[in-house]
Amino acid sequence: MLLKRVSSVGAAAAALVLFGAGAAVADPSTSVSVKTTDSGITGGTGIFWGDYNGVDQDNPEALGACDYQEDGLRVNAQVEWSDSYGNTQKEVIEDADGANNGCQVKMLPNIPDGTKVYIEVCLKDGANGVHRYIGMGTAIA
Repeated sequence: MLLKRVSSVGAAAAALVLFGAGAAVADPSTSVSVKTTDSGITGGTGIFWGDYNGVDQDNPEALGACDYQEDGLRVNAQVEWSDSYGNTQKEVIEDADGANNGCQVKMLPNIPDGTKVYIEVCLKDGANGVHRYIGMGTAIA
């Protein structure tokens, strides 16, 4: 284990020498699409976009909910992450229009780059309905 750490430190030092300390850091953000788990045609999708505009690191994230079936159920998408104080933050969006007009999108606060986020999408019957056919995924803000 110690040898692995020493070689990792050596590799990092070599990278500093080769590329310089002032090299730009790549944006770690990722995006993910998570489907509901119902059988047959997918009922809905939740989408998380890390750094929504894809241009730089200082942009807010976005959360989308997409309803694909006119089945009387709505799609609920939510994302959770821990802030710098260790508190759980949560944002939710629903697409309740019966598969009309595409997806609903909500701009999120700018979550610190590199933060792992947890995405959940489900179908539910009405605003207070039970979460059904839950799909889950992760991404990096």
